[in-house]
Amino acid sequence: MELTADRAIAIVRERGGRMGVTAEVPFDPASPDDAVAQLRAACGGVSAVHLTVGLAHLEIAPVSLPSVPRPTARAIVATNADRYFLAQDTPAVAVDAHGTVGFATAADALARWVRAFERWAPVRVIEVAPESTVRALTSVGTRNAHLRMQAGPAEDGVLDVADGRIARVRRVPLARVGELNGAQPLAASLTRDIPTTAFSAWGAAAADPADDGAMLLSPALARRLAARRQWRGLQAALAMLLAGGALAWSLAQWRSRTAEALDARIATLTPQAAEPLAARDRLTRAASERAVLAKPVGIDALPVLAALSARLPIDAVLQRAQFDGQQWQITGTTRSTDGVVRRLAEDARFGEVRIAGPTTRFRDGGVTVESFTLAFTWRSVERTP
Repeated sequence: MELTADRAIAIVRERGGRMGVTAEVPFDPASPDDAVAQLRAACGGVSAVHLTVGLAHLEIAPVSLPSVPRPTARAIVATNADRYFLAQDTPAVAVDAHGTVGFATAADALARWVRAFERWAPVRVIEVAPESTVRALTSVGTRNAHLRMQAGPAEDGVLDVADGRIARVRRVPLARVGELNGAQPLAASLTRDIPTTAFSAWGAAAADPADDGAMLLSPALARRLAARRQWRGLQAALAMLLAGGALAWSLAQWRSRTAEALDARIATLTPQAAEPLAARDRLTRAASERAVLAKPVGIDALPVLAALSARLPIDAVLQRAQFDGQQWQITGTTRSTDGVVRRLAEDARFGEVRIAGPTTRFRDGGVTVESFTLAFTWRSVERTP
């Protein structure tokens, strides 16, 4: 199920992975119940709903995170949401597999959509459309792409896929169509038998409900989905013990009552758990930072930093530099990433200078700048008098 700016697009994935019914209906983000009723009438009963949220509802920002599991990366971004996103309240967030692209949407709106669709079937997956699209592309054998995607009114989206992972995502106003850089809409020849309009929805249908690291979640939704996964495991165990037609009706009633009690218990405990959970997240971040700082550097960084200070353009701001034992990687902002690459490559001490991550343009104090991530090797050059 994909939610675009004004459409809800569904595709049924039957047992065995076969494609079933598809449907597309109007979608009002403020009042999703009509869309749910129409889709239920068109598609019939389903065992679960996998939601993917389109670019129109997403805020996208570059992030730079340590190498940690995706649930931890999402928690770091959520804790520092005001650093990356414009949202005033705590949003629901997701992070790509590399930890370089963050996504956010309003938590209250997402919760409203989830509640509406759960009147049809349990919602077990909530993710962003770029994640779903990459999964669908991989399923048809495509690991690299430069695609135009649906976004909000008067704008387009651009998705770059490299080696089966998200490399870059942008929302581009139609007035700046030149920034699409030749991105083309998804072609039917690429999607095989899957309708192009339902391609992201098909990718979401194939998502693993147990992999919550890739999901778009607020803290409340994360706890709710985790509790329901535990509950489904308990259900499976009980089903093995309580098999038999005579017990079926009684078990269904008990399961319903217990689920309602569990949701009520979660709602009661959530405010009480907020401060301990926040403290746990702070401890996790501190442990990660201590581990990074404890690693031996094995190289004199002062000559490298001095050379960078001399070679970087005056408008460049260096935010981070790290050495992994073989090469350096730096991140920062500048008016021209190509200019930074050129200036470093002109110095014999900088070898194999290359762009190592996505570049995102944004406005900073009325000036257009772009983020950069570069990698290079350091060659100490002896200087003679």
